[in-house]
Amino acid sequence: MPGHRGPVASGLAIEGGGAIPNAESVSVDAVVPVHNAPELVRRSLESVLAHVGHRLGKLVVVDDASDAPTVALLASLADPKLHVVRSERNLGYGGSVNLGVASCRAPLVLQLNSDVEARDDFLAPLLAALAADPKLAALNPAGNTYRRYDLSRYARRGGCIVTNHLSGYAFLIRRSIFEAVGGFDPEFGLGYFEDTDLSRRILRAGGWLGVHPDTALHHESHGSFSLRPERRAVLEANRLRYHERWPAARRQVLLATRSARGSELPQSLVDEAWGVLDGGGGIWWVSPESPRELLALGMRGDQMGVVRGARRLRKQRGDPFKRFTELWLSADVPAIPASMLRAAARSTAIETRRWEP
Repeated sequence: MPGHRGPVASGLAIEGGGAIPNAESVSVDAVVPVHNAPELVRRSLESVLAHVGHRLGKLVVVDDASDAPTVALLASLADPKLHVVRSERNLGYGGSVNLGVASCRAPLVLQLNSDVEARDDFLAPLLAALAADPKLAALNPAGNTYRRYDLSRYARRGGCIVTNHLSGYAFLIRRSIFEAVGGFDPEFGLGYFEDTDLSRRILRAGGWLGVHPDTALHHESHGSFSLRPERRAVLEANRLRYHERWPAARRQVLLATRSARGSELPQSLVDEAWGVLDGGGGIWWVSPESPRELLALGMRGDQMGVVRGARRLRKQRGDPFKRFTELWLSADVPAIPASMLRAAARSTAIETRRWEP
């Protein structure tokens, strides 16, 4: 299929992460930010130490101003690789990770939420992928976090699926790159969108991000933060902050083609699609057959006729950040269906582009 042209470098030396000569012997430190939910924390730490502890130099637990039960739990855990760093002030997810990474010395850092559960050695394939490609900056393990995706429909790069949004629940990253782009931005406070903001900066610097489909890590989503009453307000404020900082992320494209394979798309369309995805936007690809060889996880695909496609354009979501902003028509779409889609786009003031072979 057409290749990923990659993000445009901004002067930061992503190559500075360097090749990993031996994935089996490379040093890895882990960082786990913790705020309350002691039983989840216990289960998570014990599972990580049991399944990947032999690969870790140290496991840094950042106690982000937890209550007494969690403090007592952390004090009771006895493992020579476990190091507890406590913040008396609630820094939030990004600030806690930054604090933890500051105490790491290994070239690679494994960031894990305190509500993940390891069930096997998920780290080995991640290490092998980073060893194989020095431009790969960071990657997520797969697992239930990606249950909405049929990962078999996506193209692979070095065994991974390209993603344009690093998921903060668990990722392996080159420490030099994390530090070069400034880590997580503390402006995002307690959480939400700091991982997507970090993704934009890594891509702008010239690296790429992946999800390893041959790994699995269970995630008890929002295990501790979901109980906080301010969660919804924090999410909405940070979403607005993120989109104001990265306005290109508002690009949402409905792509209509007759062909259903990524390798058959025009190269000019593929190049522009990477621009949308690397900028944080999304593409929803519809065709008479279920699309395959999708470029990256920011692209979704549906088997959908023209009538349903036109209806989707007219019945836009109320969420202003998820509304379609563009309609792309491949030249292989017949004239009558194409005219129906154009009419639907005009009715909602959406720009239409036609792509020739």
